Amino acid sequence: MNESMYEMVPVGLWRLDLNNHFIHANKTALDILGYNSIDELNNSSDKELLTDIKKDSHENLLISNNLGKDIWVELSAIQTPQGYVEGTIKDVTSIQPHIEKISILKQNIIRKLSENEPSLSRSSKIA
Repeated sequence: MNESMYEMVPVGLWRLDLNNHFIHANKTALDILGYNSIDELNNSSDKELLTDIKKDSHENLLISNNLGKDIWVELSAIQTPQGYVEGTIKDVTSIQPHIEKISILKQNIIRKLSENEPSLSRSSKIA
């Protein structure tokens, strides 16, 4: 990826080597996590947030960044064929309440449908 594009993208991008050390993290990732440099991140205990994430995963987590600010992040990670772990991190704090409301609405819809049609309750695995 073009280095300037890597730095300008509005999503945090990061890459871990085989020893779980950051070899890349763009400005957005560092800003979200509250760090000024990759060295600062590598020397922190907070890097465990990203090194402990399940490979090939996608999840929303509530974290406290290095600045002490509680934020919701959308975190995705994949393991490359070479063994590196690459991922994205996005601050979703402003939309998290809406995500929670949608989840509750989906559960209510499933419950109401299953009350009206009991056979739906066994097959209502909506993601």
